[in-house]
Amino acid sequence: MLYNTNTSGVDDYVLTELAQRFGWKIFQAPKVSTNGVPFVKNMYMDAAKRVPNCSYYMYSNGDILYSYDIIETLEEIDKVVR
Repeated sequence: MLYNTNTSGVDDYVLTELAQRFGWKIFQAPKVSTNGVPFVKNMYMDAAKRVPNCSYYMYSNGDILYSYDIIETLEEIDKVVR
């Protein structure tokens, strides 16, 4: 799931199409400040409503790259927490 936090009114169609090709669902940020900055708490709450059985909810800026190891890391954290 990906939240579009672009409030300029101009959609980044290339990024949107690429994300959709990889199976991502894209939603508009549910609530933003008067300056257009999204409220992360509201994105988490919205994600939890849309995908209630999900084990992981995570926020990351779009300029951060992860390897496949991120899933393995999250699974190990889940074992410790549960």
